[in-house]
Formats: sequence, structure tokens, C-alpha cells
Amino acid sequence: MALMSREYRFLYFQNPRTASTATAALLREIAGGEVIPEKNILNDDGTIRVPAKHTRLDQLVEHRLISAEVRRDYLKIVTVRNPFDSLVSLWAKMNHDYVKLLEDENSWVHRKPDYKEKLEASVGLSFPEWVQMMHGERFRKGQTTHANGLYMKGMDVMLRFERLQEQFAEVARRLQLPGDHVLPRQNVTQGREDKDYRSYYDDETRRIVAGVFAPEIKALGYEF
Repeated sequence: MALMSREYRFLYFQNPRTASTATAALLREIAGGEVIPEKNILNDDGTIRVPAKHTRLDQLVEHRLISAEVRRDYLKIVTVRNPFDSLVSLWAKMNHDYVKLLEDENSWVHRKPDYKEKLEASVGLSFPEWVQMMHGERFRKGQTTHANGLYMKGMDVMLRFERLQEQFAEVARRLQLPGDHVLPRQNVTQGREDKDYRSYYDDETRRIVAGVFAPEIKALGYEF
């Protein structure tokens, strides 16, 4: 979803695995606002075209869900995360959280194109095995992809997951938001026994991720 506040003139976008659930919850508590879209926008075959939770700016524009004035004048905010770290959380979620949804045919994993097959193939893989499956061929072909990229486009403010509390408080003061600016803990990733993402990597896995996500890692100034 995107959270839009007409009173405080901002749009907040929920980039996956960046504490966006907690950030959106606090923003909604202290600033009110409305969520756009209110529910998934579907294709004719029932698959998800625009997700209700992790909506991007380009999707709002394409489907005319916001006005030109909002797009131009509102402060557009998103949170970003180091791809090295974000991938560990995605692997953990697929193996511990999302896999449970395979039994529910109405869940989003059955309605997102090709996701069910990727999820089934991920079950039981170690992190290095999973990275090889997901990105090994892309790395060997010299291709790149992104973890945050589509959510970064058109943003005015990109909050760093690694400094989220500090930077969120700065934006809250800038927008003159009322109340407590302390972020809650919500939707914490399960299955990460060691909080340091580096412990999940071997040398080959590090080379693959560094190569495949190189443009984004460089653009955001991240390191391993």
C-alpha cells in the first residue's frame, strides 16, 4: 500500500523487508491518512496486478490512483535496505513464513505470477543454495537486478533501514507530525537465528550478490 496524508502532504511506500509495516503503522497512528489502493487490483485471471500492501509510485500513476498534484507536490518517502541483508530476510521469510501460505489457495502466493513455483523450489535450501538457484545464472550471464530499485524511483526521501529510527524522527519533525516518533516492532522476520547477515554468506555467495546487485549497491553506497 501507499499511505497518503492530505493534511501533512506526504506519501509513504512500503518497500518489502525494510520495517515498512511498523513505519506505516506509526505514520497512520500519528498522521492519519488513507491507504491506496484499499485492496489488490487484479488481472483478468485473478493474479495480482497491483498489490494492496507493497504498491509502488509508478503503479499509482499508471492506474490514476493519485492526482498529478499529489505526485508533484507531496513528499514521497520510502525505506531502503542493504541488498546483502535484504536477501537473507527474503530467504528466511520464504522458508519460515511464506511456505505456510502454500496450503491456502486464496493467499497472495497463489495470486502472484510464478511465485508459487519459486517458493516451492526454495523450501529446505540453505542460503547459499537459494542464492545459486535464484541468481546464479544471472550472475554467470553478467546480468543485474535490484532489491529496492523499483521502489526508489521518484522518491524525495529514502530512509535507511540501518538508521531508520533516527531518520524517521528527522522526517517526522520536517513534516511537523504530532506525538511519539518511536517505531514499534512489527512483522519481524522469523528464521534468522543470527542477526548478522554476513554469517549466512560464503565467498561464492558474496560474489554472486555483489555482482548481480552491483548497480544498486553502488548507487546507495552500501558495502558487504
